[in-house]
Amino acid sequence: MTTEPNHMFLHQLKTGGSLNWRACNGSEARNYRNYIDNDFTFSHLEWPKYAWPGGYPIYYVVKDGGVLCADCANQELMRTIDPEDDQFYILAGDINYENNDLYCDHCNKKIESAYGEDDDK
Repeated sequence: MTTEPNHMFLHQLKTGGSLNWRACNGSEARNYRNYIDNDFTFSHLEWPKYAWPGGYPIYYVVKDGGVLCADCANQELMRTIDPEDDQFYILAGDINYENNDLYCDHCNKKIESAYGEDDDK
């Protein structure tokens, strides 16, 4: 028996250029498998913590203007994709290049910066 995440994205492999995703929950994903061929893959949704390439730290901006770290975004995954949830619905993500005073509004954890000064110095 295969276990599946509660939320999946369906991605068509043959498309070139930008990725076209279709969000669906686990039961919808299972139903899609009955109608599609091997040109599709299933992947779980996870907000990345670091940009690739480069490994720069990513933070997320939510509908109410707040900031989330990747850990909180992933802990509240279903809320981050719900447009009715102002505190968690993610509008954008960005790299924290130099802001040493950027904190997650949910857990109050400092979001590391790529090039900012270390507090230890």
